[in-house]
Amino acid sequence: MTGELSIDADRDRPEALPTAAGRDDLHSGRLYWPTRSGPVRMTPTIPTPAALDVLVLGAGITGAFVAHALARTGLRVGILDARGVGRGSTPASTALILYELDTPLTELCLRIGSIAASEAYLASWRALGDMQRLVAGLDDDADLIARPSVNLAVRRRDMRRLKAEAKARSELGIAVEVLGQRELRERFGISRPGALLSADAFEIDPLRLTVALLRSALRAGAALLPRGSVDTSALVESARPFRLRLAGGGEVTARHVVIATGYETPDEFAQVARRVQLRSTYVVATEPLAGDPWPQRALLWDTGDPYLYARTTSDGRVLVGGGDEVFTAAGPRDALIRTKSHQLLDQLCDLAPGIEPRPAFEWAGTFGQTEDGLPWIGRHRNWPDVHFALGYGGNGITFSLIAAQIISHGIAGAADAREDLFGFDR
Repeated sequence: MTGELSIDADRDRPEALPTAAGRDDLHSGRLYWPTRSGPVRMTPTIPTPAALDVLVLGAGITGAFVAHALARTGLRVGILDARGVGRGSTPASTALILYELDTPLTELCLRIGSIAASEAYLASWRALGDMQRLVAGLDDDADLIARPSVNLAVRRRDMRRLKAEAKARSELGIAVEVLGQRELRERFGISRPGALLSADAFEIDPLRLTVALLRSALRAGAALLPRGSVDTSALVESARPFRLRLAGGGEVTARHVVIATGYETPDEFAQVARRVQLRSTYVVATEPLAGDPWPQRALLWDTGDPYLYARTTSDGRVLVGGGDEVFTAAGPRDALIRTKSHQLLDQLCDLAPGIEPRPAFEWAGTFGQTEDGLPWIGRHRNWPDVHFALGYGGNGITFSLIAAQIISHGIAGAADAREDLFGFDR
């Protein structure tokens, strides 16, 4: 089973990102990553009916990590997406690769206990090293660049929490440095009450990474199915292997199915979807700037709620995001894009007053948060042989790698203690 997958070489041609009919509410506005890389070209060649060991539903960054991990074990893996490769939430990501969870370690200890919280943070931290090694073995480094991460205090009282956070992480062996107001200004030119500085972070191009992972999976024997939806009602039935009817005709069978559909969890698993609060977030990509906007091009994010976050790109832009809203409907979300864009650029200028940013791309996208800030990964007792890779939260790409590892271990029959941390019985 083979397929062809590439990114169009015409990188300078702006092109709207097509979506499946009726399923265009994951993002809106003009996205940066597709115009940077060009549209994804895919040529599925898998025949139907097809007999698979695993069918991965979702061909975004999460599905790509999962398919890559499974294909390398020798399993017959098929990949299906109603939208096509990298056309869901992935191109709307700002791709700040952090180990920090949305819930600080000190707070997570109070919620789930110090042992579980510590293991969750260590799992995320270790995943960064795994990601660096994995990307080094792909045919495209996807502009993965190590950057320092600077978590900025918004108010003076935030420094007490940041100092406690630094102490808790240091006790786990995670190096972090507390910067006072003067040191922050001297080292990064930023005027805030202080910050936590970490050397463990990356930036990356999420669309190129998705394509590189899928190319590697295809070379290992995985296959792309033609773009289209599938009848998921069979996943809640007892018959094995699963027999899944494709909307375009044909059928596939699979011993296991992985749900890597992000914020579009199939209706059959509504009780899973109800555990997530969906919101809209806003992003601006500036025109290329002359010089570095701040030292070391650090990844910036603050302690606000919602928090502001910013990073640079390989072509000299700044991506700045935030301004989250609790609604997800496309109409009201779209109406705020221009207003939010101006607000984000004002905040960026306040953060780095020496720059004069001009907006080039403005968009809004859906994202989800769980109550404890952890993802939902692994098997659910109600649906044997269905595996979930739902990496919700601000570091969803890190969670996607962890999900791929846990699920590949589970299908192989090997225990993975992280499934207890991130699973449905926690």
